[in-house]
Amino acid sequence: MNNVRCLCALLSLLFLLGNAQADCALNEHELTQTSRVFATHDGSSYQLLRKGLVPNNARVYSICHAADIILSTCTANSFNPPLATAGCSQSVSPVVEAIADTSCSYTMYRVGYNVRNVAFLEIYRSCYDRANVKALFTIYMAHTSTSDVDRQIHFTTDRIISGAAASSFLNPKIYERYKRLLTSAQTYFTKGANMYDRGHLTPSLDFAFKESRGQTNKYINLIPQFSTINRGNWKTIENWVRRQLSEGHFDVLKVCTGVFGVLELSAGNIQMFLLDNPNRNPVPKWIYKIVSHISGAHFVFLTYNNAHATTRPMGQVVSSVCLEVPCQNLGLSVRNEGTAGYTFCCDPYDFIARNLPHLTGVC
Repeated sequence: MNNVRCLCALLSLLFLLGNAQADCALNEHELTQTSRVFATHDGSSYQLLRKGLVPNNARVYSICHAADIILSTCTANSFNPPLATAGCSQSVSPVVEAIADTSCSYTMYRVGYNVRNVAFLEIYRSCYDRANVKALFTIYMAHTSTSDVDRQIHFTTDRIISGAAASSFLNPKIYERYKRLLTSAQTYFTKGANMYDRGHLTPSLDFAFKESRGQTNKYINLIPQFSTINRGNWKTIENWVRRQLSEGHFDVLKVCTGVFGVLELSAGNIQMFLLDNPNRNPVPKWIYKIVSHISGAHFVFLTYNNAHATTRPMGQVVSSVCLEVPCQNLGLSVRNEGTAGYTFCCDPYDFIARNLPHLTGVC
């Protein structure tokens, strides 16, 4: 009996391996140089292709515009016919447009490709408070991405905020703001230091295609985030999401990332707004990530966005926003340091009901 079980397990492994080897991997040219947009079709609508690996027998649509859509099928490691990447002189360009969305009390913007009379291929959406220069949350669908495509450096305002508002995210401006708010004797921020990043709510690395990655470099997707936190525990959380997909725990995940609260410094008396008259562009106190699957699986991660902190937040500061669950139970290991961003794992249903009731059933 044991031999039969071993044989069945071996055959299953070989079957899965064979299927994986039959998948079609898009090459660097297809990911970076084409002016076409790639999509799949779920039987009722087109969906943007977000990953660089296409399963065997899956169909991919190469879109130039509504009258130029070419279908290819992944068959045993190659596309038939070959995936169309050229011959598109009037390609559809990415756009940002405001839409109605009851989950957002401000303006919901969706970023993607508007293929006229066919579909809007959404990359992500962002709930944005334009008047206060504040991204509240973003939503996107995460798929496995194995691409090494570089992200563009350029950031765009899309005429949603001014150039002056955009410059308030830069470290020299933030340093001057620290001095103004906390006096020139402040010791939090040293002149010339790169203390802050323009932190992405929807991360670029979760998209395989160069142009899609570039669309995350928009101020509607950015927050003032401490660089050591962005590259510390927050990066660990983002990698945890990718690992759930790459290890096959989930096929696709909905990810909602956002902020609430305003960071207070100098014994909690000074709220950190990077623009004044009136106060705008707040440095968020908390950054959260809600990860969910259609099966009902839910996870919530909460990070204290204060690299100046020397002790872990405790008591009502945490309990008022998060019913803690052990992060190790989720397979997440984070550093217990302020510079890395003190991080908590929370009961998802309690967290949403308590802090974000408008996202109930959404995230």
